Amino acid sequence: MARSQVGLEMMFAFALMTLLLLVLFGFSFTISADQQKTKAQVNQEHSCWALSSLITSAFVGGSGLTLNTTLAFSSIINDSFSTSEKGIMLEKASCLLNINQVDNEVLEAGAISITNSNNYIEVRNV
Repeated sequence: MARSQVGLEMMFAFALMTLLLLVLFGFSFTISADQQKTKAQVNQEHSCWALSSLITSAFVGGSGLTLNTTLAFSSIINDSFSTSEKGIMLEKASCLLNINQVDNEVLEAGAISITNSNNYIEVRNV
């Protein structure tokens, strides 16, 4: 009878450990999914600020300057942030532009051209 008691206790301990491992796996999976979402948002924020920086560089570079680059994400340049500021919006991020002399534009992911035409910036897909 003593052997059957030990067998039942071992089965209970094994079941408890299995349950604990499943809970830990669930937490780990949730944390991993959150990290992927955060990584995607950070990548979009970086892309947004890089585009803003390139547009500002084209403006500072003077009339006639053309910069070519590649966008990783679709972007919208518009003045929806406020009446006096332009901004760039992506799916999960947005940022402000330092200048207002930029045309409103919907940009698809891929190659783009940023041109300074008489101190007015034109951004177009190539």
